[in-house]
Amino acid sequence: MAKSETARADYELQPIFTRYAKISKKITFSSTFRAYRDAELQEAENLDALGVDADVVVPFLKRFQVRLNVPIYTTGEARLIKPPHENITLKGYGGTFDFASVQLEWQFLNQVEHGVNLLVSGGVGKRLAWLETSHGDFYNHMGLMALGQLRVDRQMNDWFTLVGHLGARHYIQSDDLNPAGNDAGDVFTLAEGFVAGVFNPWDNKLVPVLELLYTGDFGKYNSVTVVPEVIWPINKHFELKAGGTFGLTSNGERIGARVQAVVRF
Repeated sequence: MAKSETARADYELQPIFTRYAKISKKITFSSTFRAYRDAELQEAENLDALGVDADVVVPFLKRFQVRLNVPIYTTGEARLIKPPHENITLKGYGGTFDFASVQLEWQFLNQVEHGVNLLVSGGVGKRLAWLETSHGDFYNHMGLMALGQLRVDRQMNDWFTLVGHLGARHYIQSDDLNPAGNDAGDVFTLAEGFVAGVFNPWDNKLVPVLELLYTGDFGKYNSVTVVPEVIWPINKHFELKAGGTFGLTSNGERIGARVQAVVRF
């Protein structure tokens, strides 16, 4: 392998939402700031919110890694669906759809031997803290979910990598959360279908990415979002990412932004 190819392999430049199907080479910590408008919850709509979360990945035994994700803080404003349709604020040391979770990930195919990378993951998530509201109620009194993904990626050539995953989140317990509405109940499942293209024509100096995201139940709630973004690899241990989210359907956030910092060691 040439020196430039070896240097490029030291970077793991994955999109903000669609994760690679490869085991990380290093322990990886990332933190994401999110801002979005017009999202839906079970009893409130037009949610405009800000939030921060943290994600840690620890690889072991070459084909396995453990992923821990924790929503740190959320604050926002929304409008109650039921009369008198008052505006409320939400804030707290937690998230909305993202509970604190732990997942085990196993890469069972690799591109060198099989022509493609494939990984399967599974885990559980639990609400650690609720969100207080301005009218004295709480969001996420309780929360428990199971989640899993099948991920795939393939480096098509020196400057383009295709990434995708299929997954689901089954909310075993939830409260005021189901975006399909009260009639759909507190036990529900959201399917995920994400695909991304990672473009690297400038040898890791600046990496454009384009993602297309589907989240929904194939019924009352279907969110499709396009996410153009850019990755700035400062060095092989640290990178910054920034992207905009643009909703293509009436469900899900209408517009938003993500900024992510990644450290590897």
